[in-house]
Amino acid sequence: MDCEIFIRSHAPDFKWLWWCLAGISRYCTGFSGVTIVVPDRDLGLFKEKFPYAVKEDQSGFPFPIHVHTCPVYKDDYLGQQITKMQVWKYVSAPLVLYVDSDVIFHSPVTPDDFKGEHPHKRPILWVTRYKDLSGAVLEWKPITEKALGFECAWETMRRLPMMHYVDAVKEAYSHIGGERYILDQPIRAFSEFNVIGSYVLHNRDISTRYEIRDTQYWIQSHALPPSPAKQFWSHQDWNDGLYRELRALIKD
Repeated sequence: MDCEIFIRSHAPDFKWLWWCLAGISRYCTGFSGVTIVVPDRDLGLFKEKFPYAVKEDQSGFPFPIHVHTCPVYKDDYLGQQITKMQVWKYVSAPLVLYVDSDVIFHSPVTPDDFKGEHPHKRPILWVTRYKDLSGAVLEWKPITEKALGFECAWETMRRLPMMHYVDAVKEAYSHIGGERYILDQPIRAFSEFNVIGSYVLHNRDISTRYEIRDTQYWIQSHALPPSPAKQFWSHQDWNDGLYRELRALIKD
């Protein structure tokens, strides 16, 4: 088992995290564990909401749960991105599957579902050329180029969950100047997954360890595989319709 699920959450998203973990428990197998990181100030509430996650006996969950805390950041939009790019501090597996609190699994899945068919089973990195995109997503191009210091032709935050090599994330983090660079950015002016993905594409030694897939090619050939999880929006309204959808997804 070479891959660990990684979730950076905080108190406002704990209602989503409950469903996220329910989906992981029901559908995910073959992972070395799931690591959850929350800000220091939210640990008490986390223990209250998820007591099974901090018990020594976690026999009710398919693999170990590891809970860690991170600093409290003034701007947690940037703070949570720092935590995700510091993933090597929290996991021991060589691969990490990034899952946000509002990403809910609805189908059986193993780490191999995020790897290609090549005998080496390389992690899949979905990408789309910026020239094939329009609208707000184009805003990430100059933001990512500013962080990395080179031109970025591809948008690389195409789908969650997303698998990456931990050492590649660490290299990208070091390249941009780490926490200091991220905290110096205006709000909504940094994208960790675009930085990581574009760094991977730019470095041949790293990119050859991935299977790079152009979404446009796969869409045009009618072969784009469905995702085993649905990504919601953590700020959307909670209502009866949403509850029914979530219950249906995890068959609760």
